[in-house]
Amino acid sequence: MKSFIKILITAVMVILSISLFSQTSEPVEVADSIEVSREDISADTSMVDLDDGDDVVTVGGHIEVLEHVKGDVVCVGGTFDINALIEGDLVLIGSTGKIDSQTVVKGEFVMVGSTADIDSNAIFEGENTNIQIKRIGDFVRLLSKSKYHKGNFPVEAGFRIADVLRRIAQFVFLFILGAVIILLVKPYKRVESSILESPLFIFVMGLLTEIFIVPAILLLLISIIGIPFIPLFVLALVAGLAFGWATVVNYIGQWIADKIWKKEMHPILNVLIGLTALSIIPLIHAILTWTNVSYLNSLFGFLSFMQNYMILTFAFGGVLMSRFGTFVFVKNKAEKKRAEDPADSVN
Repeated sequence: MKSFIKILITAVMVILSISLFSQTSEPVEVADSIEVSREDISADTSMVDLDDGDDVVTVGGHIEVLEHVKGDVVCVGGTFDINALIEGDLVLIGSTGKIDSQTVVKGEFVMVGSTADIDSNAIFEGENTNIQIKRIGDFVRLLSKSKYHKGNFPVEAGFRIADVLRRIAQFVFLFILGAVIILLVKPYKRVESSILESPLFIFVMGLLTEIFIVPAILLLLISIIGIPFIPLFVLALVAGLAFGWATVVNYIGQWIADKIWKKEMHPILNVLIGLTALSIIPLIHAILTWTNVSYLNSLFGFLSFMQNYMILTFAFGGVLMSRFGTFVFVKNKAEKKRAEDPADSVN
């Protein structure tokens, strides 16, 4: 139940983080942004108490770390002011702020699409990862330099550009959603283990869940008592789907990183790698749609649909059978203890 509540909180916070797409401040504006956030620190700071009680997280708000933090510090789509010892990881996604001279990060330092004024005396003992995502505005200006800007701008080209921008925004939003869920909902490993232990059974249970969604809603509609529970039921489905989807994407990225780079990546990079790999077939489908290659277009459209359907079905089944990550589901009870041992290390 505690994991389910965290997923619901995460879903609400991610909706607020859509404002990330409008954050196009230049570095010179960072100081002003921090100053405004400090005026009402109680309203802008969001700290989520995780299982170990030592992590500090904000989504869309301001985070100020001036004292020793034993766990991780995560800022998504907000502003930050850091000047202290952090024993865990420092993760900045789509954020702006300052890292002062007394900052010491013992874990990994991960920046994704963020702008930071880093003092030269700050110390980062772990691995540093910096991934810069170009702003959509820059992409629009690049497109404006194309062959269309001097003559009449074809309507078809306008639709293509709009589709490209939509896909970029969708990719960024899904990446933020997956990264936030993996960072905040620690028991995702139990869902992953449940899927790997009994993949066929998990898939079948996910399929049955999808089949009975509509009858379940109709049953709630028929019974007067059940009508108020319909929004909660739908919200639980969305939260479970998002949780399971993020788990599957993370595992795909982890598997690819292990096969190609032969090393364990940070969960955020796993989500990025997995989402990128899953975007290949839909991207080919989009290109074939623009080029009007009907046969291949239909083929890759079908492959894209099947890819998404299988991932969502595994997601439903994994979350359902693990009861939102509260335990590892094992079909063979004799192997249950062996399967639960690695999950016990998950907070």
